[in-house]
Amino acid sequence: MKKETYAIRGYFFGKNYSDLMSTIRDSFANTWAGVVDTVKAFSDIWDDNNPFLAIGLYLFYTIMTVVRFVFGFLFTILISILHIIIVTIVMVFIYLGYIILAFIDKIYRQLKKISNNCPNIGCNRKFDVPVYHCPKCGAPHKYLYPNSYGILHHRCTCGEKLPTLLINGRHKLEQTCPHCHGPVIKGIYSSTLFPVFGGKSSGKTCFINAAITEIENQVENKYEFKYFYDRLGDERSRFESMMKSGILPTSTHDMNMLYYNFHISPKKAVVKNFISIADIAGETFTSSDAITRQAGYKYADAVIFVLDPLAIDMFRDRLVDEGYDVTDYSASDQQVSDILATVLHSLDELYHTTQWNLSLAVAVTKADIPSLDEAYGENAIQTYMTANPNLNYMQARDALVEKFLIENGEGNAVNLMKSKFKEIHYFPTSAIGKDHVEGEPFNSYGNAAPLLYVINRAYKNLNFDKAIGR
Repeated sequence: MKKETYAIRGYFFGKNYSDLMSTIRDSFANTWAGVVDTVKAFSDIWDDNNPFLAIGLYLFYTIMTVVRFVFGFLFTILISILHIIIVTIVMVFIYLGYIILAFIDKIYRQLKKISNNCPNIGCNRKFDVPVYHCPKCGAPHKYLYPNSYGILHHRCTCGEKLPTLLINGRHKLEQTCPHCHGPVIKGIYSSTLFPVFGGKSSGKTCFINAAITEIENQVENKYEFKYFYDRLGDERSRFESMMKSGILPTSTHDMNMLYYNFHISPKKAVVKNFISIADIAGETFTSSDAITRQAGYKYADAVIFVLDPLAIDMFRDRLVDEGYDVTDYSASDQQVSDILATVLHSLDELYHTTQWNLSLAVAVTKADIPSLDEAYGENAIQTYMTANPNLNYMQARDALVEKFLIENGEGNAVNLMKSKFKEIHYFPTSAIGKDHVEGEPFNSYGNAAPLLYVINRAYKNLNFDKAIGR
């Protein structure tokens, strides 16, 4: 067992042994002292005036010495053995209780996949057990679960008793990340992480904020939803205000992952579904080294690719030829295939293999561009399903988006994605919405679907099949 710096080891895991040995040692010492006292009495027995009485007393004290030595030590041995047996029985029950509770706690955490994502900038690691802090003195306790420092409670060096189990309130204590020691969101969570990548000005920040807003509106009646505001670097409140005012959120320029943290869980669930969406500046995706420095990618449960159709030269040029003013839509200047190649190479390095087990949700932005609706909008999907009755809605949509990409010279991007991800689905999205009036709230649509798709796959206690269009 690793040493807890600020906890006092449990009595039955240390001090009881020394107390038992001290008791036995004192018992033998007292018995021997009694024998010695009897022997010392011989010097005071002889009396010249009454030698016969002295001889009788010599005989008596000799017998007393033998009796004290034999029966005293025998009795002490028997009592010590009885003491050891009683303590051993008590210890067996205590150790069994410790083992059972520690086992149950560990199995429960594994079965429920209890973990947390560190939201602190520059860390972004996942961990199973946080560092808990004493509510009285703030001391960190790294191993607050049933062990040699206590079964149901650990006692802090300040005297405070700290619960060691989820059922008796361990999760209510303040917590910090075991890696960076920064504050984390306390609670009981099964955590997932979904990094979002895409080129500069592809609309990642807009997509994430629109998706979270849509999800909150869609799940509020069926599930419990809570967004965790006021984390370091989190600007969700400002972005919400901007989108309600019809102002597009500004792109993030941070070269470290920024987490959007919330939970969606069945009502009254003990273990909450903790979800982190990772945003990062598009400039990061021009450098493989910049990507591999992001620890969060190692813990990804799925990946979301924000694909900007206006980053496809052939499509953008055709829009211009048809008379569209593409300046109305900010466009990424990073080629789709280039971004994919950089990200995929980085993931190969992070996972030390070319076959990593991740699903990909492709959020194809700016679906409010009219010609995109014609390519893979609702009517196009229904028409395609009629012509191909063996396909469901999602399969038809995937086929149409792939067809669009291939026809516009991005067949290489399609092949790159298929070569690496175990499953790929495409989701047309719009952060602004159609017929938007300046100064009015955005009427975004489709943004929740790719996020709900990856969440749906991660948690069996949620069901978003209808929302994601299966």
